Amino acid sequence: MQKIFRASQIREGLFLFFSFFGWLFCNILGRLSFVPYAFSVLLYPIFFMGLVLLLFQPDREKKILAAAMLLVVVRMVADFVAKAQGRT
Repeated sequence: MQKIFRASQIREGLFLFFSFFGWLFCNILGRLSFVPYAFSVLLYPIFFMGLVLLLFQPDREKKILAAAMLLVVVRMVADFVAKAQGRT
């Protein structure tokens, strides 16, 4: 990851920290009844893309592609685990 994104150890740590707590915050906010569903669904992907754009160095196109691929992989794994546990 360091070669592709020219990321330092500190930036990688910040990415993991903010990614986890951003996900946690978005899930908590999405569970509140006063937040519109469309907003809660779009909040984390927008936050994640912004996080990738801010913390990594190469061309913007590469960062957007990498963020989109990471989002797809996370979504696919989450769906697979939910189906394996019978929570569809």
